[in-house]
Amino acid sequence: MFDVVPDPQPTLSIQPTNSTQLLVRWPASTPPAFMLETTTNFTPVIVWTAVTNSVSVSGTNKFVILDVNVAEPERCYRLKQ
Repeated sequence: MFDVVPDPQPTLSIQPTNSTQLLVRWPASTPPAFMLETTTNFTPVIVWTAVTNSVSVSGTNKFVILDVNVAEPERCYRLKQ
């Protein structure tokens, strides 16, 4: 008998780079099957949309730089496999 232990989900780190952009990063070891997605609210039915910005790699992180849209003060991100 054995136990199946799922791989831990990669975590996102989000920080502003200036007043108009965000840096979203996650571990470079994250499999390519994970895609960055975004939504503007959690009101059912939640609609997640793929982020289409180019993903870059620096050291141990993958990252994207996103423009802040002041018309959308609340935005959530996730990595989805």
